[in-house]
Amino acid sequence: MTAQPPANRPLAVNERTLIQDWILELVPGDGAAVGNKTLKQRLDHRAELHDIVVTDEDYWSLREDLIALGKLQKGSGRGGSVFRFDKNWKADRQQSEVDNQSSWEDLEEPASDSPESLEKLRSRLLDLSARNRLLNFSHARSKRFARIIDELPDQLFESLTSEQTMRFAPVPEPTERQLIEQGYLKYDEQTGSVSELKKPPTAETWAQILGMETSYELPTGSEDPCDKHADDAIQTLYYPSELESRLQILHTQSRLSLDETGANILYLAFGFLEWDESLVGKNSARLAPLMLLPVRLEKGKLNPKTATFDYEVVYTGEDILTNLSLREKLRRDFGIALPRITEDLLPEEYFARVRDTVLELKPGWNLHRFASLGLFEFGKLMMYLDLEPGKNQAILQSSLVQRLIGLTDSERPESTASGFSSEHAIDELQDVHQNYPLIDDADSSQHSALVDVMRGEDLVIEGPPGTGKSQTITNMISAAMAQGKKVLFVAEKRAALEVVKNRLTRAGLGDFCLELHSHKSQKSAVATSIGQRISNRGSHRQPRQLNDLINNYERLKQQLNEHVRQLHALHASTGLTAHQILMQATRLRESLAIRPTDFHPVNAANLDKNQIHEQAGYFAHIYTKTAEEAGQTGQLETHPWFGCTKTQISGLEQSDILLQLKNAVTALDELNVARTQASGELQTAEVATFSPDAIRHLADALSAMPMPKGDEDWDLINRLDTASCEALQDWLVGMDQLMEQQVSLSEALHSSVIASPDALDTIKQSCAKIRQHNDNSGLKLDDLLELILEAKELIEEAPRAQRLIQIITKTATVQSLRTDKQGIEQMCLLLELLLEMPVALAEWRHKRFEDDTLDSVLSELSELLADIKQLEEQSSSVFTIDRLPSHTRLEDLQRVLADDSLFRWFKSGWRAAKAEVLTMVRPGIKLKVALQALPGGIAFKRQKNRLITESAFREKLGEHFIDEETKTSELIALREWYSMLRDKCGRGFGGNVWIAEYLLKESPQVLEGLRDHASELEEYLSDVLSHRNELESTLPLDGHQLKSEDLLAPAGLYLRLINQLGSALDALLPLINEQAPTTGRVLALAQAVESWQERAISLQNNAELLACFAGHDLPSFDNLAEERGRLIAWRHTVSFIRPVMTLSIRHLLVPQLTGCTTKQAEQLVGNWNTTGQQLAGALQAWERASANFIDKAEIEAAHWWKGVDQDDLSAIKQRLQRAAENEELLEHWLEYRRLRKRLADLGFEAVIFAVENQTLPADRTKEACLLGLMDLWAKQVLESNPALGQFSGKDQEAIRARFAEIDSQLTKLQREQLAAKIDQHKVPDGNNSGRVKDRTQLALLAHEAGKKTRHVPIRSLMLRASEALQGLKPCFMMSPMAVAQYLPAGKVHFDIIVMDEASQLRPEEALGAISRGSQLVVVGDPKQLPPTSFFSRQGGDDDEDSDETSLAQDSESILEAAMPLFKLRRLRWHYRSRHESLIAFSNRAFYDSNLVVYPSPNRESNEFGVKFVRVTRGRFVEQRNIEEAEVVAKAIEHHLLHRPDESLGVVAMNVKQAEQIQRALDQLAKQNMALQEAFSRNEENDEPLFIKNLENVQGDERDVIYISTTYGPMEIGGSVPQRFGPINGAAGWRRLNVLFTRSKKRMQVFASFTSGDVVATGTSSRGVLALRDFLQFAESGHMPHTQETGKAPDSDFEVAVIDALERHGYQCEPQVGVAGFFIDLAVRDPGQPGRYLMGIECDGATYHSAKSARDRDRLRQSVLEQLGWRIRRIWSVDWFRNAKLQLEPLLQELAALRTEPTAEAEPEQAEDEVIQQVAEEQTEHAERIAQDAGASLREKLLYLDQQVIRPALPDTPPQRRLLRPAMLEALLEFQPIDRSELQQLLPGYLREGTDPAEGRFIDDVLTLIGDHV
Repeated sequence: MTAQPPANRPLAVNERTLIQDWILELVPGDGAAVGNKTLKQRLDHRAELHDIVVTDEDYWSLREDLIALGKLQKGSGRGGSVFRFDKNWKADRQQSEVDNQSSWEDLEEPASDSPESLEKLRSRLLDLSARNRLLNFSHARSKRFARIIDELPDQLFESLTSEQTMRFAPVPEPTERQLIEQGYLKYDEQTGSVSELKKPPTAETWAQILGMETSYELPTGSEDPCDKHADDAIQTLYYPSELESRLQILHTQSRLSLDETGANILYLAFGFLEWDESLVGKNSARLAPLMLLPVRLEKGKLNPKTATFDYEVVYTGEDILTNLSLREKLRRDFGIALPRITEDLLPEEYFARVRDTVLELKPGWNLHRFASLGLFEFGKLMMYLDLEPGKNQAILQSSLVQRLIGLTDSERPESTASGFSSEHAIDELQDVHQNYPLIDDADSSQHSALVDVMRGEDLVIEGPPGTGKSQTITNMISAAMAQGKKVLFVAEKRAALEVVKNRLTRAGLGDFCLELHSHKSQKSAVATSIGQRISNRGSHRQPRQLNDLINNYERLKQQLNEHVRQLHALHASTGLTAHQILMQATRLRESLAIRPTDFHPVNAANLDKNQIHEQAGYFAHIYTKTAEEAGQTGQLETHPWFGCTKTQISGLEQSDILLQLKNAVTALDELNVARTQASGELQTAEVATFSPDAIRHLADALSAMPMPKGDEDWDLINRLDTASCEALQDWLVGMDQLMEQQVSLSEALHSSVIASPDALDTIKQSCAKIRQHNDNSGLKLDDLLELILEAKELIEEAPRAQRLIQIITKTATVQSLRTDKQGIEQMCLLLELLLEMPVALAEWRHKRFEDDTLDSVLSELSELLADIKQLEEQSSSVFTIDRLPSHTRLEDLQRVLADDSLFRWFKSGWRAAKAEVLTMVRPGIKLKVALQALPGGIAFKRQKNRLITESAFREKLGEHFIDEETKTSELIALREWYSMLRDKCGRGFGGNVWIAEYLLKESPQVLEGLRDHASELEEYLSDVLSHRNELESTLPLDGHQLKSEDLLAPAGLYLRLINQLGSALDALLPLINEQAPTTGRVLALAQAVESWQERAISLQNNAELLACFAGHDLPSFDNLAEERGRLIAWRHTVSFIRPVMTLSIRHLLVPQLTGCTTKQAEQLVGNWNTTGQQLAGALQAWERASANFIDKAEIEAAHWWKGVDQDDLSAIKQRLQRAAENEELLEHWLEYRRLRKRLADLGFEAVIFAVENQTLPADRTKEACLLGLMDLWAKQVLESNPALGQFSGKDQEAIRARFAEIDSQLTKLQREQLAAKIDQHKVPDGNNSGRVKDRTQLALLAHEAGKKTRHVPIRSLMLRASEALQGLKPCFMMSPMAVAQYLPAGKVHFDIIVMDEASQLRPEEALGAISRGSQLVVVGDPKQLPPTSFFSRQGGDDDEDSDETSLAQDSESILEAAMPLFKLRRLRWHYRSRHESLIAFSNRAFYDSNLVVYPSPNRESNEFGVKFVRVTRGRFVEQRNIEEAEVVAKAIEHHLLHRPDESLGVVAMNVKQAEQIQRALDQLAKQNMALQEAFSRNEENDEPLFIKNLENVQGDERDVIYISTTYGPMEIGGSVPQRFGPINGAAGWRRLNVLFTRSKKRMQVFASFTSGDVVATGTSSRGVLALRDFLQFAESGHMPHTQETGKAPDSDFEVAVIDALERHGYQCEPQVGVAGFFIDLAVRDPGQPGRYLMGIECDGATYHSAKSARDRDRLRQSVLEQLGWRIRRIWSVDWFRNAKLQLEPLLQELAALRTEPTAEAEPEQAEDEVIQQVAEEQTEHAERIAQDAGASLREKLLYLDQQVIRPALPDTPPQRRLLRPAMLEALLEFQPIDRSELQQLLPGYLREGTDPAEGRFIDDVLTLIGDHV
């Protein structure tokens, strides 16, 4: 060893300076504080390398000097610390990493300014008491360890760390022969039996006999190596069964810890320090492990030799840690520093360091070379270190932490003051797809939470069981990552992290997540994950169709929302929605079976439904009474006052009405007298029976007869009858009309046309010709004429175009060129290009000008020449241009002459340069001026040299490049013309290419000649094109010809049009007088003329008149003048006789006239006039009296005279007299009329009429009025709202289907979009040069990803590459322990911290993660499990009481602490349970039925729901129920073998019961190879079998959950102790809530007691009461599954549909559901009443209540269909229009779905029946083998042997029997109660010596022993 310098030697001056420099190097310049202890240790380490000793006095002296100099500053820690700031300081990465890694393990005293609230929280994480297994490990207290013997520590350590898989080797059990040989047994040759001479050897004894080294002190490496140390076996000192038992416990508990906390607690401990707790004496010895290697156990296959399962052990790859608890304990209590474990350190070397340090100071302590596999918990201590403010400054800087620990006042969020925040109106949010994208389904409550998070709000999300917390978190993480945010997702349970990770992986975003939980935190796994991400960089692409889909989605969403809004908006002032109106109208219509439109109210405005209902009732009542007064018929029309519409009169008015009635009767009598007198005067008896109407007609006719004029044709009168008289009158009128029409037509047409058929034909033919070209009636003939004239002018100039064509076509390149549209356009283009051509440069045309690169060359050359010219002008004023040398020479001269030193004159080179320059200048120019101008000269010569040497100019321009004389402007003009030529004509293919070819190849002379007339020709051709366009617009039927035919050719289209249309127009010109005629107007005139001619001919040939005139011709238009007199006589005759001809008695009156002379006729007509006047007067008097009565009494004539023959005056008189005789009924009638009027005023006159006419029963008046009102409102709704009026259910279903399809597509495309956005995030490259250890960021990550082994520790990776790692993987998924272990404080920051299952996370465990973020999202359920101490192996004293405690300090979980501080949201939709009974109990008992639970279509099903089995023999002894465990294990066996597709989870009430079930299941697997294979297959499932205790099941879910209630009586039939473990506690109900909500399909409850055994008292906890209620719920079978809720139908729709379906034989239930959601109605299956065929929903209240279109039109129906529902929807508008049409397809589908009640084949046995059978068989079997209760165990076993086993197996040899004497004694001694204990306790030779056939009775033996125990 190197001699140490004396400790008391003072430091030299240079040493003091050196050490001060070291101190400044060791204290970082960024202000980070370094504790004195840490700084002193680092300083000592560096000083040791230089053989310098720094005493404490030296250190403190140097430290104070530096502080005095201002180079250091004091910190605030209790132990003291220093820090400094240096802006020039740069961290040494390697040193920083080492310092950070080492300081992470340092435990300092808390800083003096560390808040008390924080320190109290930290103290909960630190346990240095004897309860800490890291300080006090016992090898005697339990089986939770396995000790190792006879292995070399270093070799074993290296084998494991090299990732070699190793197995544990047991001590082989001795065989019977070996025990006989060793004298333990004696063999009796006569009987063949074996007797025991002494107790069988223990494993240690037998190992010694086998020559094994049995000391637990492992051998040292100094001994000779043996092959046994080089194999893959780790030797233990246990028999196989004991080893299996221990390893099984370790395997189960370590896996459970990984799953539940993310912490590996399984370590292989190398070396133990035996230390003494007491400072004085040795009365408290402890064992503490020293070197802990993290490993994991893997269960292997069944070993057939030992009948046990093999277990293998492998190194996890995690960091190897120092025993931090021991390190702190030694530092605090003894001032001893435990050496750290560094990389590549082996156990032997570490043991040596411990001896040299710890044992050197404590010689009474010992270091034992033990090695044990055990469970050790490090996480709490790591978190304790992480919360040290001195090391994690972010703790106190975090505003989130400050709020939680009470350092800042927190304003209570507004939303939390009243509870949970209301959901956002998702459909109204702007850019929802961009700002709040979804990659997984989300209901409105989940989406609202996402919105809050993306808006940057701190949030608490309460997520009851099965409400989609994981998918909500998935959407949060993906959206945050897409926005460039870094996310830390924290959860203790692996399941919580994995379910989110799996969702992200399925969405294609798993690559962007870094898992650091349990086995995912192995360095190799991390490297692999990073490597995969790097290899996939840049492979993600943004989907192109996303925006189109979003637009479609928004459009469809708007349509769906708009329909709901319109349907459920209040209609006008009705107080009802459109939906309510439609539904009520339909129900009433179907009920009454009448036409609703008949009963529409006249005016529906401001009508009140209730008022109508009331008035209709009043009317119906009074109507019934009034109808009785009308007589036996009951018809109102027989009432004496029927027809009187008055409603109220006074006494005076009544008298007046009766007087008017009397006057009417009198007037009627007088009319009858006048009628009789007229009959005699006219000499016709018929007149005496005339009706009032006939009397009026007679009076009018007689009064209207004129006196004869004297020229009447009396012969004609005799020939005329009524028809011929009217025919003659019509003929005379027709002649007058023809004369008027003739005058009108003469104004528009030439007069000759009217009478000329030939002229008329000319007009028609001309119009027909024109219509062949334009069939539009509005064509103006003037415009057409003008176009034809213009065409004639253009044709005259056509030879000019033909000559141009001849010139052009002489060139071979030009093919057939015509004067069609295309040809004219091409000639115009040719002439245009010709005019643009620089003709002077025509000779320069060359293909080089086709080169596009020439543009840049010419531009460059032009600029260069301009530059040269400018520089030449500038230089020529100073220099003689011709004398200037090359630019290189000038540059040399410039450099020489740049010397401005005083000694330049002495330099020959300078003088020579001066002289040379002066030779170039103009006379009189000084050197100074020349030097100033020299740069310009250099530039001139350089540019000129460039002009000469630049080859591109000559190559591109050829002979046109002549240096400075190059004509660039002309060349540019020519090049521009070439460009324009190709732009307009193209090259290669194309119709205009020939133009370019012609212009490029034609001779300049020809082109010059063409150019002379090009302008005129181009103008002419443009006119032709313009005219052609006008023709095409005017003559659309010639459009094709105008586009394709030759226009100007001698036989071209223009000439044809001129000939055809010109001739037609010329023919019309002389015949039309009207201005601006159109073809339609001309044709209309022609038709009018033709009609006039036909009418004239018709009048001339009137057959009736010709017959009347006995063959005489009628006057015609040709002889009207000659026939004038006859026509006048005819007019007078018709006027005289027409009145009489209208009478029915004309045949009696006409002969009286024709038999008289003119004088007699005049007298007769005068008498008749008088008679007529008398009749008219009497009639008027009657009508006046009748009208007065009707007016006064307000009579409605149609009703008053109903049933009365009003042609009979006597019948009229009887009606009037009937009223006069019953004047007392008038008042009753008026009361009826009053109520009638009220209803009529409301608009329901039609209903009243229907009742009065007895077409509507009076008792249906109310329904009829409401029907009329609702139907009218419904029609108004549909008319006033076009969207509803045109609504179609099929269209709406198509919209919904498309919306749902797009929504699903959007989710997929959003995944691609988000992946592409995240993939584009910037990742820092870092340092990729130098040594590997200097690499950082992406360079380091890529290097690590490429390695196979020896990866950098994860914490080091975080230190050196955190930015790149977060760039590649912006989401870290970690447990709280992993956060403390792997994320260096202050080095890794996140934008959002998301904490799941927060109810199980203590505040002190969460603060470290929270301090690393800016925003906090806490997810959990306060009604589920509180933080459990199941994995805590440490504890501390209770906190001291304090009046002021922070929320975190006073809360059991971080969820409880956060809820009062942050905004609250609750997820309400329950998705997990496929049968509502699975969540019904918790929803009612714990959530106040607040969850939205969807009903199942199966009311009663073996596959779904809660099942119960009673284990009658179950007993709760020593914290376990073996009998119940056996039944559960057999149920598991059956499930795995027969229902492997259903995932299964098993939950027991405590750990021991869970272990007992696992052991029982293992024993079954050992006996059943099929079960072993089923286990293997199950392990590969996404949701493998788990067996857990109540404390560890939160967050898990399976299709089927088995619950072992565990508790029960201590003996069969005994009372049940009221001790239910943690359920008795205050949070017991929360545990049960978790337990009852894990299953998706079925829950099987195993119980050894019933609800009646639970004694509930006033002091019983809520948990005990919940247990009792749940058991009662499970036992009774009366579960609130799809209940017939007893609720009335929710709407008229439901009533109508139920009635309609019941008429077809279907039973329906309205409002089917449990909580939060109800299906409008469900149809039962007639054959299986336990299931529903179909759910039917309307667009009513439930539909309207949805928060978003996605909720309403996709998610809800999707959830129901996933549950097995067949959902059909009836739309209210369709239902209103035609209810039967909507019902018909439903009936057809129901008919196809329904099953009929039949005697079906016996179904497959249900699983719960199998389980019940297993439990019953257990009881029955036990009863069969049992003896009297008073018998001893020996007697019971002998009874079993004699009465059961021997009769069953009589041939078994005695020495091989199960209950042979030796076995019997062993059983009585050890009394095993299960197969596991049997295997462990009984000697192997006894077990192996038993005949296998008798092994089937082992369970019977164990049953008897269990009963006895």
